[in-house]
Amino acid sequence: MTRPIFNVIASGPLTTVQDGGRPAARRYGVPEGGAMDEFALRAANKLVGNAPLAAALEVTLGGLALAVLAPCVVAITGATLDLRCDGRALPLWTACVLRQGERLELGQRQAGARAYLALEGGIATAMVLGGSGTDLGGGFGGIAGRALRAQDVIYSNGPTIARGNPAAGMWLPPARRPAYCAAPRLRVIAGPHA
Repeated sequence: MTRPIFNVIASGPLTTVQDGGRPAARRYGVPEGGAMDEFALRAANKLVGNAPLAAALEVTLGGLALAVLAPCVVAITGATLDLRCDGRALPLWTACVLRQGERLELGQRQAGARAYLALEGGIATAMVLGGSGTDLGGGFGGIAGRALRAQDVIYSNGPTIARGNPAAGMWLPPARRPAYCAAPRLRVIAGPHA
């Protein structure tokens, strides 16, 4: 049974639903797709008790604001950004309980590019060719095959039992997290055509 959990207030530059991709669909000419930072996706899902590659929101460069429609447990991993719920700071890489009526904001990013918001029970979207992530080029998956927009509603796949949920409060120690940087350095090797 799906339940409405979030109403999108602001979607940021690019927020999509992503999962582990569609590796079996390559034979049909469909790109595998999936989360750009699989470690962060897996960690977020683990923190809320979901399957490792369950669908989550992939938030590029921050700017996402959500109205909480029902109590839930979420975890935000990946890029370092200003995470707030009703103005109070929330920790990244930690399962947090949200209450109905609160406003969750993934603000300006400080390091890294993509953050992942996993929702206890998973994000409800239709499976297309073995995956539920958004394929922007093909226009399918996720929410109508497009990036999130204001007024979209995000549904949960499972029951949201925020109170007493054993996942609430779980966290990944800093030593186990990747080091994201604000301005990555790329090494370039000149090829024969340079």
